[in-house]
Amino acid sequence: MKKFWIVLALVFAVGSSCFAAQSISIGGGVTKGGLVYTYSAGDYEKSSNLGFYANAAGTFQIGNIPIAIAGSYSSFSAENLTYYFEVGGVEMDEDVEDTYNSSSLLKVFAGYTLPNITVSFGGGFVSQYGYWDYNYPDEPDPESIRLTGFALAAFGSVPIVDKAQIGAQLFYVPKAKVLYTNPGDEDEASGYGFGFEVSGSYQVIPMLALEAGYQSFTSTIKWDTEVDDNPTMATSSIFAGVKFTF
Repeated sequence: MKKFWIVLALVFAVGSSCFAAQSISIGGGVTKGGLVYTYSAGDYEKSSNLGFYANAAGTFQIGNIPIAIAGSYSSFSAENLTYYFEVGGVEMDEDVEDTYNSSSLLKVFAGYTLPNITVSFGGGFVSQYGYWDYNYPDEPDPESIRLTGFALAAFGSVPIVDKAQIGAQLFYVPKAKVLYTNPGDEDEASGYGFGFEVSGSYQVIPMLALEAGYQSFTSTIKWDTEVDDNPTMATSSIFAGVKFTF
């Protein structure tokens, strides 16, 4: 969360001081987040819980070139998960308690805004994080996976009726760095991922709007390029909150 505000603060500080800022918005609220880690064999573990999110966006003018910036951060934590597996052709699932886990998704994009339409094309940065502690709280044995990479992105918002608008983001990470850590062990791999976000907002009073939406990012991790071992990690969230526009 701290990294998100540092990055956005630097971007908006440079943008507003060097270029003509047309609008800046900051929002946040509650999210129902989910994390699903799917193994190559098809087994998976999933969890979900309430969390929080924050976002920021701005439009700037560099000479005659319109530029848009958008970023968001969402996070949740839980103390149980559901593990699905198959034994002898029989599908089973089990709720595992006292298994602390958490997930977060950070994304920051910047792009050129097309004339006469508020859709921007550009790139940015995506960071996806998953954390599990299967022995919590008796004998902590945490492990984590973090995926980071450059993303190609298309994003924007369009008015639909008076005081209301819809927004969307599509982004693709063609090559990412994956870092796995647990006490005494660290491993690196590569991966890629695809994500999207859809949202809507309604202006209640000047400068204040209600907003809600859904976002998802699914990454594929290549632990070993010589074997077919490509698990996936999916982070998703439904969010609702408020947005201030300046």
